[in-house]
Amino acid sequence: MSTTSKYLSIFPSLSIVNLASALYIIGIFVTCVSFLGFLGALKENRCLLISFFILLFLLMLAELTVACLLLFYEKDIDKFIENELRTSLNMTKLEGEKNSTIDWNFIQRTVLGMCFAMTLVCHISKSGLGYK
Repeated sequence: MSTTSKYLSIFPSLSIVNLASALYIIGIFVTCVSFLGFLGALKENRCLLISFFILLFLLMLAELTVACLLLFYEKDIDKFIENELRTSLNMTKLEGEKNSTIDWNFIQRTVLGMCFAMTLVCHISKSGLGYK
């Protein structure tokens, strides 16, 4: 299974960062913590349960820290993403990069199309046009 993004050309300077691998590692850690809690409950072992609750507390603390950092640096993140997307669009215009063009077409058709479709469905269901 590939851990690199197929749509990496949209963010040109993030080629070193591999988000999929980081998510795999986090998922494995969460699975191990969950198994520790399951095993502690199954065996009714106090040490395993205390370890589970401590790790769960640390995991929630890390999640809260990341959420606070994202809220604190929200404007910087927005500027970074906007600059990356503009750079990618300029590279597509000037160099005619095929991968970037394919990626932008995918985002415009699929992602933005889904947003429009959900808005339309919500509007139709609320206005009572017979679609319920």
